[in-house]
Amino acid sequence: MKKAGLYSEIQKLKKLGFKKNSVANQLKINWRTVDRYWEIPVERLENPPSYTRRNRKLDEHRDAVLNMLRDYPAISAAQVCNWLKDSCGKGYSLRTVSRFIKELREAHNITKKSAPQPNDPHQTKNAEAGYLEENLSAKPSKRMAKSELTKQLLFDAATRLFQKKGFHATSVEDIAAAAGTSVGAFYYHFKCKEDLIYIWANKLDEEYYWYYQEKINDPSPGNAMDLLRGLCELSLDVYCNWGSEFASVTYSYMMRAPEVCDRMTNGNRLYYLVLSDIVKKGQEEGSIRRDIPIERIIRTVTMAVRGAIIDWCIHGGTESIKKRSSAFFKIYLDGVRPQKNTN
Repeated sequence: MKKAGLYSEIQKLKKLGFKKNSVANQLKINWRTVDRYWEIPVERLENPPSYTRRNRKLDEHRDAVLNMLRDYPAISAAQVCNWLKDSCGKGYSLRTVSRFIKELREAHNITKKSAPQPNDPHQTKNAEAGYLEENLSAKPSKRMAKSELTKQLLFDAATRLFQKKGFHATSVEDIAAAAGTSVGAFYYHFKCKEDLIYIWANKLDEEYYWYYQEKINDPSPGNAMDLLRGLCELSLDVYCNWGSEFASVTYSYMMRAPEVCDRMTNGNRLYYLVLSDIVKKGQEEGSIRRDIPIERIIRTVTMAVRGAIIDWCIHGGTESIKKRSSAFFKIYLDGVRPQKNTN
């Protein structure tokens, strides 16, 4: 039964002298429904308020959310939810925020445009399987240039602030201000602060790749064992420069976000492809054991590096990570060298 018809039936029985319970039995509805319509003025029924009681909780953020929708019509309720949590410390439910945004869109005629979106950071680049220069030299199309520039500015600003203030002490507002853009722009490109870790991982892979390219183009690159040691030291240097707090956040996020974990463990990552080339080269030249499969060496090298980083974090990150791990890596790398015949 529609609201107007239900209201009319309840009021009719009320005038006839029926009590609330009797009206509920007569209309076969819950007595709470009868109670809700018992004293309500007809004017209120015909002109209901624009916002429900629950959505009034969000009225204090109305202007900020409205500006977001106007600047970034394609922004999602989930992104606004994350902004409210990160910036305002308010944990509204996604359902509440979705209703609020829907009403704002309808009231101000803001449609969710299907404009070109920035690349989803959680989609693994298929081109990585093909490897190298094409991936790293590819330029965004003109229509995406401005979006990609904003995304890069946000990432660059975040990296500076993380290294200067720390991850937890840096807010989304700090990042947006340092990048010269808005909080809405941040949430258009990233779901949350931790999303920047995914982009950082891509940049890290590029560092591995350019390290390898520089070494193999060097007239005296050394053997594959030298390249392997250098790659391990590069990983330790990067985390040392960012600090133990960022390293802790990175690994914690990897364990909480399956899509990030999948990305970091994907065999088509540049990191794994570079490692594979180094180990293959070492087995061919005889500087790395041939009796251990390439995949197993890659897996154990990765475990060794990650173990050294986590151990460094556990101990507060005060000591040089390379100094702390030097003996460990010497023992490990000696284990993948060809074994000398003592007979």
